[in-house]
Amino acid sequence: MRAWSGVEIRTGVEAELGCGADGGAADAELARQVMAALRRELPLCWEQIRPVVRDGSVTLEGRVEWLHQRAEAESIVRGVRGVVRVVNSIALTAHL
Repeated sequence: MRAWSGVEIRTGVEAELGCGADGGAADAELARQVMAALRRELPLCWEQIRPVVRDGSVTLEGRVEWLHQRAEAESIVRGVRGVVRVVNSIALTAHL
């Protein structure tokens, strides 16, 4: 597993899953596209969101302040070409 610019790309299991080196390269490119879309569409909170990309599946992690930001992040990522699945694990920051 390697971390890159706030994006986690899991590459250690590709051989076990049979996706080979091309899967890692495709995931790296998809991660770049996901980050660019989040940066463009959520300029106020994109830095708090960390996408984990593996075999075209994107898990969103991190914390945001508002529910609409969480939902918007998921919607943005679903619109990125090549994303086959989105798991939204973004937590909300508690407001006291």
